Amino acid sequence: MRSRFFMIVSLVVLGIGIIGILYIKASSVPDTPAPSLPAAVETPETRYVIWTAKHDILVGDEVSREDLRIEKILEADAFELGIKQDIDITFVEGMVAKTNIPKFSPVMPENIVTPNQDGYFNLVIDPGYVPVPLSVSKKLLLGGLIESGSIVDLLVMTSSTQNLVNGPQIRDLSSVSIAPLFIGIKVLQVKKPKVQSNIQDNIKKSAESVPEPQDVTLILQLTRKQVAKLAIAQNIAQVEVHLSNGETSAFELSADSGDILSDYKSVRELRARSETVQ
Repeated sequence: MRSRFFMIVSLVVLGIGIIGILYIKASSVPDTPAPSLPAAVETPETRYVIWTAKHDILVGDEVSREDLRIEKILEADAFELGIKQDIDITFVEGMVAKTNIPKFSPVMPENIVTPNQDGYFNLVIDPGYVPVPLSVSKKLLLGGLIESGSIVDLLVMTSSTQNLVNGPQIRDLSSVSIAPLFIGIKVLQVKKPKVQSNIQDNIKKSAESVPEPQDVTLILQLTRKQVAKLAIAQNIAQVEVHLSNGETSAFELSADSGDILSDYKSVRELRARSETVQ
């Protein structure tokens, strides 16, 4: 009886030991993490750089960097506006708006005209005036650099005995005089002819520079009356263009042979300023 009791106790102890060993072994095995899915890679959204107006810009208004701001917009929004790349604007002094540009609207290069582009003078001319082209030799452009927006004075060299347009040589010095035709005329645009060089000539004269054009066309802002006077002056006199300083009087711009030749006694005809200066 006692031996059976000890046998049962031994079996219970043995079972408890086996269970303990299995428990310890199971707890010592590290947990295998479940396989994780790769994280999704976010693709950055494409954006375009554009220029927008800070305020309403009207046709003919001058446009500068201070009138615009840089913005970045999403590709989808850019496509809605017909934009498929970054907008690049080269700022030039005197550039003006070709179309009305509302505030916050994108500004395209085709919305702007620079002084060297065709049709520029039509956008900057004042009401009541007409644009008039005047071709002048570079040697007759005096007083400094003349560009779009410059104010100039037009002077005429005349002779009572000779038409000075027919030839530069003056035969009768006693009759030559110079006087202002117009004072304070606005230059709308300056056009310089492009130099057309021959390829073969360039090869033969590689060391020589291409001669610079001698004639410049000025688009002037004139009244109808001034246009008529200029038409007559171009047919009887030499017309010179001087950069105006806004202070020189008509008398200071007038001269005759007696002012140059000390031994020549000239007779100067004085006229009312209203008749000689517009």
